Amino acid sequence: MKSAMQHVQSVVHGFENGDPLQIRFYDDIFNQVYEKEQNLTLLISLFSIIAIIISITGVLGLVFFENEYRQKEIGIRKVLGSGEMEILALFNKTYLTILIVCFAIACAIAHYFIAKWLENFSLQTPLYWWVFFVSGLFVVVITVTIVSWQSWKTATSNPLDAIVR
Repeated sequence: MKSAMQHVQSVVHGFENGDPLQIRFYDDIFNQVYEKEQNLTLLISLFSIIAIIISITGVLGLVFFENEYRQKEIGIRKVLGSGEMEILALFNKTYLTILIVCFAIACAIAHYFIAKWLENFSLQTPLYWWVFFVSGLFVVVITVTIVSWQSWKTATSNPLDAIVR
C-alpha cells in the first residue's frame, strides 16, 4: 500500500502544477459518511436498553400493585375452589390482551419509521417480519414470566390471611 502511494506521488509530482496532492482512501470516506449512523445506532441501542429496563420495572410494579389490590378476590376465589392455574390464567389473560394491542400499534409505528429511515441509504435492506415476531415473543416471555411469578406467589398464599386483612 505504501509503495503504491509513493509511486502515485512520484508520478503526480512529475505533472506538478502547484496544486497540493491529497490522497484519501475510500474506507476513510465511507467511515466519515457512516460515522453519524454508527453514533445513532449506539444511541438507539442505549435508549432501547433503558426503555426495556423501565418497562420491566413498570410491569413489575403494576403486577405487585394489582396483586396486593386483588388479594381478597384471589382468597375468595381459592375458597370457592379455584386453583392456582386458573388464577394465573386470569392475570395473564388481562396482561396479554393489553400487550397484544400495544404491540400491534408499536409494530405499525416502528415499521413506518424504520422504512423511512432506510430510504436514506443507497443499498436497501428489506424489513423482515420475523424481527418483529422475535421482539414480540421476547416481550411476551418477559411479561408472562413476571406476571406468573408474582401471581403464583399470591395464589399459593393462605386465602384466610387475605380475607381476614
